[in-house]
Amino acid sequence: MPSVSKSAKSHTTAARQLSELSLAVPQVLSHRLTRFALAGAAPKASDQREFRAMVAEKQRAFVESWWAMGLERLRQQQHLALALSSGLSPRAAVNPLAAAAQQARLSLRPLRAGRSGWPPCSPPPSAGR
Repeated sequence: MPSVSKSAKSHTTAARQLSELSLAVPQVLSHRLTRFALAGAAPKASDQREFRAMVAEKQRAFVESWWAMGLERLRQQQHLALALSSGLSPRAAVNPLAAAAQQARLSLRPLRAGRSGWPPCSPPPSAGR
């Protein structure tokens, strides 16, 4: 049985998370917007609490997502600075395949930065009320 590389598993996990989000977001949004529309001009206290909680949840998810992506970009910049200051790794200087592998890892870093912002956006367990 062929083994699956770590990056292939990572891409599969990212694709699965994205597909789950693409299915869950419209359902949650529909539920909340319907509740908002039915509340009318004078929402009940329970509706007002729900709307405040929804806004706070979205603000928190936004901040967590951007924070995670920012940290990943910082890690990438540190790695790039280290690579530039030290030149190619000793293995890459001797082995062209190692140089190609190193370049491939560097080219996937922006994808990791974007993906690092997804998990905080996952719907909380109580979202499907």
